[in-house]
Amino acid sequence: MSTNNPDIIEWDFIFLVMFSIIVPFGIYYFLSVIQSISRTKVVLFAFSLLIISGIDVVLLQRLSHKATHLNQSAFSKFFQNELSIALYILPALFAGIAINLISHVLIEHLNKAEKQFDNEHKIKRN
Repeated sequence: MSTNNPDIIEWDFIFLVMFSIIVPFGIYYFLSVIQSISRTKVVLFAFSLLIISGIDVVLLQRLSHKATHLNQSAFSKFFQNELSIALYILPALFAGIAINLISHVLIEHLNKAEKQFDNEHKIKRN
């Protein structure tokens, strides 16, 4: 890439690929092969997916902004047209999965707490 600062753009693109593909799918793979996991770890993985989605959005915005100042039309068009909008689907997907994981953990915790409350109050009534 022959621009004023090609190293920054290349690193941003490498980080984008890493945080959009490698890290999230690594997390998904780990969660799918693990036999047992604590609620705390599930929530930590969920928050890490939220952070990853935020990083993805920032990197996409930085690359889009830098692409406006590039002389290379292919790279510029890639991050300025409809394809860049499609790239925002991945961070939205990661954030949605993270919210779903957090909701799952909270609902399970509340169900367990309700059952424990019911059991404690049945004993006191008898």
